[in-house]
Amino acid sequence: MENVVHSIENKYHRFYTQTGNSTAWVAVRKSPSGRKFIQTYADRVWNDNLLALDDCSA
Repeated sequence: MENVVHSIENKYHRFYTQTGNSTAWVAVRKSPSGRKFIQTYADRVWNDNLLALDDCSA
């Protein structure tokens, strides 16, 4: 996940999820303790749904 955070923050890559016709961008967030994590953002709403997605292969 550190590579994903680094890629997003440095604008090397953008990531998104897609289920059917629904698309959500993946962005970096920071917890109150300062720890960085990724979360999806769609329709102006932050969601914690990445763990619900099916595994994919690269």
